[in-house]
Amino acid sequence: MTKLFLALLLTTLASAQTTAIKAGRLIDPDSGTVLTDQIILIKADKIDSVGKSLPIPADAKVIDLSRMTVLPGLIDCHTHLADGAHETDPLSQLKKSASQSVLESVPNARRMLESGFTTTSASTALSTMSLSATPSIVATSSALACT
Repeated sequence: MTKLFLALLLTTLASAQTTAIKAGRLIDPDSGTVLTDQIILIKADKIDSVGKSLPIPADAKVIDLSRMTVLPGLIDCHTHLADGAHETDPLSQLKKSASQSVLESVPNARRMLESGFTTTSASTALSTMSLSATPSIVATSSALACT
């Protein structure tokens, strides 16, 4: 079953246009069910309505995902994006600046986003970095940061 992460899709849509997404299956985490043949209407970058028989405006951009599963973005509140897979020195994180850790985290952050995680909090030795579906990583000094 193919899974598509709606939050990533929303970041690519034009803000002034109405977009209709035809979802073959839609994961509804509130009810714990999978809805079928749903229409998702997006206006001004926000989900306006979701339903089985919603009328699609004539001028709407239509994205046909009727053969796919659409689900909300995933959140991971504890990751280690800055930890390198090939580092053998256990103290390597302590030797890096916060800026260097953020820059080295970009490939791992990209993999997280491409895997459907739209929000994460990444723990490092020096700071905590928050990552959201918008293409940015923000270094914070708090012990925990969930967006």
